[in-house]
Amino acid sequence: WVILETEVTLRAIRNRAVKVRLAELRRQELETYSALVAQHFSQIGRPAMDRSGTIALSLMAIVQGLGRLSLIHTDRDSRARFAEARNLVFNRLIGTGDGVTARIGEAEE
Repeated sequence: WVILETEVTLRAIRNRAVKVRLAELRRQELETYSALVAQHFSQIGRPAMDRSGTIALSLMAIVQGLGRLSLIHTDRDSRARFAEARNLVFNRLIGTGDGVTARIGEAEE
């Protein structure tokens, strides 16, 4: 999936029509994930602080970056580090790992 996505992105860089369409698809994707983040905060009774879009974008970026890295670094130690990085970002943006949601910039206890 990551390779296909990279190929489409490279084509979009060279072709304006593809770039416009891809930008619209990414905007829709971000909107969908933002709504899911806002729903998560609502379900746990905490306000999303109008940052659900920023949180969703951050999660998308880390997933894409780790996906690309995992294509090259396939050893067990790298996979463990990628999982740790994923969990760190997710826990900082969405939850602290104990079911309590943290705000961006708030220190974990």
